[in-house]
Amino acid sequence: MTHTEPAPGESTLRRPAVGPLWHTVHSRLSSGRPVTRVRLGPLDEAQREALADLLGLDRLPDPRPSASLTRLEEAVTELSGSSVREAVTELIGPLNDRATERRRKEDERAGLWVWMDSHATVRAQPALTSSCTVTDVEVVLS
Repeated sequence: MTHTEPAPGESTLRRPAVGPLWHTVHSRLSSGRPVTRVRLGPLDEAQREALADLLGLDRLPDPRPSASLTRLEEAVTELSGSSVREAVTELIGPLNDRATERRRKEDERAGLWVWMDSHATVRAQPALTSSCTVTDVEVVLS
């Protein structure tokens, strides 16, 4: 088993005070939507200092800062040689795609309704046809 040494700046990425940043970035990247900035906060003094160190800022950011994903990408690449996506996946866990998951579930529901509309038992019961409302179906089912 070979042990690889972490990149010199990797300890900066793993500081507990930077944790809220990584959790926020993970959540935003998992949305499945384009991300250019992340809004953080409120951050305490230690978290603001850690963010300033990470981004190479000459002063502390506001307690509710906004960080550019481009600037984060530069800082992470400089410190660890990896991308923000790679770093967040390693630090927090695999990224999801909630938008794609929502679409998949919507497609499944639509497919179920198409199947139900075409089913002989449903077609034999006028109260169960697609012309009724969801409230009508709830009344029939209860």
